[in-house]
Amino acid sequence: MSSHHPTSRRRRAAFPLVAALAASGLVLSACSSGKADAGDDESTFPTGQTITVTLIAPSAAQAQANDYLKATFDEKFPGNKLVFKDEAWGTYQADYAKELIDGEGDIPDVVEMGNTQTPGFTATGALLDLTDKKDDLGGDDLLPGFVDIGSYDGRFYAPPYYSVGRVVMASSAIAGQTVPQTLADYVATGEALKSKSKSKDKLSGIYLPGKDWYDVMPFVWENGGYIAKQEADGSWKAGFSSSGGIVGLVQAQNVMRKANDQKVGPANKDETKGAEIFCKGEIGYLAGPSSQGVVLQSSKKDGGCKDTFGSPDTFVAFALPGKDKGTVAATFAGGSNLGVAAKSKNPELAYQVLKIMTSPGYQDLMALNGFIPARISSSTNLPQDALTLAGAQAAQNAVLTPASPRWATVEDKHYLQKAFAKIAAGGDVPTIAKKLDQEIEETLNAK
Repeated sequence: MSSHHPTSRRRRAAFPLVAALAASGLVLSACSSGKADAGDDESTFPTGQTITVTLIAPSAAQAQANDYLKATFDEKFPGNKLVFKDEAWGTYQADYAKELIDGEGDIPDVVEMGNTQTPGFTATGALLDLTDKKDDLGGDDLLPGFVDIGSYDGRFYAPPYYSVGRVVMASSAIAGQTVPQTLADYVATGEALKSKSKSKDKLSGIYLPGKDWYDVMPFVWENGGYIAKQEADGSWKAGFSSSGGIVGLVQAQNVMRKANDQKVGPANKDETKGAEIFCKGEIGYLAGPSSQGVVLQSSKKDGGCKDTFGSPDTFVAFALPGKDKGTVAATFAGGSNLGVAAKSKNPELAYQVLKIMTSPGYQDLMALNGFIPARISSSTNLPQDALTLAGAQAAQNAVLTPASPRWATVEDKHYLQKAFAKIAAGGDVPTIAKKLDQEIEETLNAK
């Protein structure tokens, strides 16, 4: 992560979708590599191979693209088998360490990694070196920031899978149609919504359970704090106990305790039940990836509630406002990268699967379902609606975690989640922040 603070890169909040996509590099440009084939000639591959694609908590919004992957594979490589395996966000790093690095258990062939954890795998020999295949996978048409995080020591290992802007979602039946103009307005409105709900059993004006570190971070960033920045000597300095970090964590604590109902969003829980709770009508404002908005507006069998709180008539989405009026808050740059396991038993065919997943056909379908696609050119297929606009606006000021191979250990140890859960429970912010900084610095600076 650059030491340049994210709040100095704010963009104006209101602008047309095309302009938003252009500013974020999400429209077809002259440097696009064009549309590549989705796979090579099947005659060059033997039969009897099984390729396992491991995805992390895939949602219904990915189903159409994955159906395309399966159908394309079956057509191009008859006599071979493609299977999907699901992983969980909280446990996949430990499982990958055993499978991809130690070579234990059933080793998957193609794997998804959260963008922030990708350096932990590119730096350890877990992934196949794809440097010579970069142009074949999309070249300059691939999202550049994700290409950077998928590279290590000048070599390319992990192309982007998708990016997702984090937005705020609501039902006007609960939260009304008025969009808060500043972060302070957002917090005040959330508190007011919770206060008005006393006649109901429970309602979180702003849903923010204690372990939702993704949605605590905007309060830190907007107030001048940071996770960690690299000093001139190469060491890492954490910033939760900085003056801005303390102010941001105090503001987040107020949200977790005054705008959030802890019967709805408990201090010791994370954000994974947000969509389910939203569809019960127990949330005013729900922050999350824009792809979650697609799910909320789907049918009940697909995890949504389009007939109630996810109805097109009442569903509202907007980019989280910044500290100053007319700005968009710095939010977490969500998304994933893909890679071929270096220990794959069938690396050549695994690569063909990866090529399909980065192809225009697959990425066009990801875009149609609300994901910011790996290919810049596929962004022309993004839905032209308020949810997509909000996601595009959020992407303008998105922030990555520290670009250190050791960052994966920070996430694996759940330092942020544990600290924020204590803050949500009413703990002393300066004390908790100081300990958190110590844990982060000791991990990132370990020899």
